[in-house]
Amino acid sequence: HTGPALLVTGPPGSGRTTTALALVAERLGSGRLAPQEVLLLAPTRRAAAGLRDQLSSHVRVTAGAPVVRTPSSAAFAILRARSALLGEPPPVLISGPEQDLVLSELLAGHADGVGARPAWPARVPAEALGLRAFRDELRDLLMRAAERGLRPEDLAALGEQHHRPEWVAAAAVYGEYLDVTRLRAGTPDSGARYDAAAVVDEAAQALLGWDREVGRGDRPRWRLVVVDDHQESTAATARLLQVLAADGADLVLLADPDSAVQTFRGAAPAMVARAPL
Repeated sequence: HTGPALLVTGPPGSGRTTTALALVAERLGSGRLAPQEVLLLAPTRRAAAGLRDQLSSHVRVTAGAPVVRTPSSAAFAILRARSALLGEPPPVLISGPEQDLVLSELLAGHADGVGARPAWPARVPAEALGLRAFRDELRDLLMRAAERGLRPEDLAALGEQHHRPEWVAAAAVYGEYLDVTRLRAGTPDSGARYDAAAVVDEAAQALLGWDREVGRGDRPRWRLVVVDDHQESTAATARLLQVLAADGADLVLLADPDSAVQTFRGAAPAMVARAPL
């Protein structure tokens, strides 16, 4: 395969991961590509660590940057490179516990009459707003919206369109959440702050505007991008892959659209059928 994109499907145990590793090992071992020109993506940090260990036993080459990454890690590296070239402080990735703390403080403030006071519908009882389970559901909704590039007004409009008043109320919380995260990045020595769900879409947008904002030099590029378990990719990951393919990357996607397990984190197995082939 020499590009631009190839989709390989198969059920569990059919050798998708073995194929991904063999492809990367062959390209690196033969000297056809340098390590910095190859990117092997895995859906989770645990899966990436496993692939990294397996790949190191097949290929003995020195790499200046990791060959195996998660989409979020690759995206964060893109944003770090942009910040460095622009002379800005390095970006910061917002952790899950920090997200939960911000939402907890916002919801507690609403209960005390501070802030936006979202109009939650009757099916969301007031006593639920202080529960960790509710914050988890709310955070998941906000992160799925961020992942798709939706602003608070977009989420509110969708709520009105589909008669989901809880989405409209959540949009008000979303607006406050974004204000708080921007405020915490307001000091001169603080870099931009990104949620893990939004960092991939931010990286895709950064690459699209790279020549205009940064210049033509030192743009992150890979000649081969291999995605293991593509059925676990999110909508934002799919957009980033499209940008990389349009930039000349040889894209290989390995997937089983019937066995996704990360849908609770935004995985969209239906996108396998819409891969950019």
